[in-house]
Amino acid sequence: MGAIVLQSVDSPRRDLEWRLLVAAKLSKENIGSVIGKGSVVARINKYSKNSIYLGRFNSNTARSVSDRKYLKQMSENGTQIFFLHDEGALYLKSDYDSAVRRIYPEEYFSLPFVQKVFFWGDRQRSVFSDFSDHNCKLEVVGAPRLDLCRSEYSWIDEKTVGTLKSKYGDYILVCSRFAAMNTVKEDPGPLSKRAYQIRREGGDKRDKNAVLKFMFEAWSKSAYEYSHFVPLVAYLAIDFPDINFVIRPHPAENDDFYKESFCHFDNVFVEKGGDVRPVIRAAKAVIHSECTTGIEAEISGVPNINFRPSLGMLEYEHFSVAGVSEADDGVSDYLALKDWLRKLFLNGFSHYRGSGHVDDFICNVSGSRQASDLIVSSIKNYVLKEAVDSSICNLKYKFSFVRQALRPKELLRGIGGKLNRFFQVVSMRKRKDNDLENSKAYCFSEGYILSLWESFGGDPQSINISGGVVYTYPEKSSATVAEGK
Repeated sequence: MGAIVLQSVDSPRRDLEWRLLVAAKLSKENIGSVIGKGSVVARINKYSKNSIYLGRFNSNTARSVSDRKYLKQMSENGTQIFFLHDEGALYLKSDYDSAVRRIYPEEYFSLPFVQKVFFWGDRQRSVFSDFSDHNCKLEVVGAPRLDLCRSEYSWIDEKTVGTLKSKYGDYILVCSRFAAMNTVKEDPGPLSKRAYQIRREGGDKRDKNAVLKFMFEAWSKSAYEYSHFVPLVAYLAIDFPDINFVIRPHPAENDDFYKESFCHFDNVFVEKGGDVRPVIRAAKAVIHSECTTGIEAEISGVPNINFRPSLGMLEYEHFSVAGVSEADDGVSDYLALKDWLRKLFLNGFSHYRGSGHVDDFICNVSGSRQASDLIVSSIKNYVLKEAVDSSICNLKYKFSFVRQALRPKELLRGIGGKLNRFFQVVSMRKRKDNDLENSKAYCFSEGYILSLWESFGGDPQSINISGGVVYTYPEKSSATVAEGK
């Protein structure tokens, strides 16, 4: 059958498109893929043999109880891990090394079925310099999502960009990144018990009070900037009445607050659908606050500025975001931002590159290097060397619920799971559109996925979408991986 790569998606808005790009490149190398949300991919992995797993686990640290069970299952099934974290580069300066160690489970590196650990840049890789025995496993590739911001991929967004321009005209994009103040329901609160546990799982060995103090101080900095960021949008709307402003909440933010707060202004809109990339490309300029969107805008050639209200405040300096704050100095107050915007009007919104450099944090920001190519090359070399032959047993997957009848405890657990999924579906159907927008479970249409697949050069006969899962097949083979066929 050949090799099958399992790709788990945490946030479809952010991660589905680049995973399709990787899958299309793998398909040309005679390697299939299965792309779906974490719980579904975990279920498929349970009934697979000798597959390849690309991504992180289902929790942010890969160390939760369910993650460890997942790891054990992978070991038993011969699954080979190519670990890649979708949030792998930008963290608070004072907490950078600890944050990297928190999301990269170094205790797994030496496991024989962990083949590669991919990093966005040398800065994260250097945190694990003491792992000299496993240097061949630790590879710097970059962020595959950022490949799509390059000019050679601008055609991907042409239709969406046209739609956005027709809808909003000439607009300034304002990107929020304040999930700590405005969290979606699926994610743990920034000061919650789970947030504390994540730090412990990630290896934070400070005493409880020290950890809690850091958490509350970091939250305080976000709260301070949030309290300046929100009025900023209102001031812009008032001072520039002939320009539209589009607010883009972070995927982990609830957009209801913004819709309610800015309903007074005819020139302020909230846009959360799909990936942020086309929204950036359609904008005349981007305003962000220590957000990855600033780097995406820079790669896309769109003028951008970092609004940092806490800039220069000593008590908050060590809570600035490493990587983003290196890209440009930014501005700390509204008057400076207003002056920047007026100058942009005068020079016709011409783009100039920032003075800072972030290559150490994300190696594929400049130059011709593409993370997706490096990842595919690494997987391809392993598949060829080991002659990988993967399989997914569809029969077991379909009838596992029936077999549970032989074990009463598992039968009850199975019935409970089925009922839970049923009520989730019913609840989802009753949700309003804005509720769906406030969920990380946003889904692209099947038509868009199929169109994008072909745009990436994928064979239209080598893809199938079933039950919300994307199955892609080797282009050079008639064998399929969909549902184990």
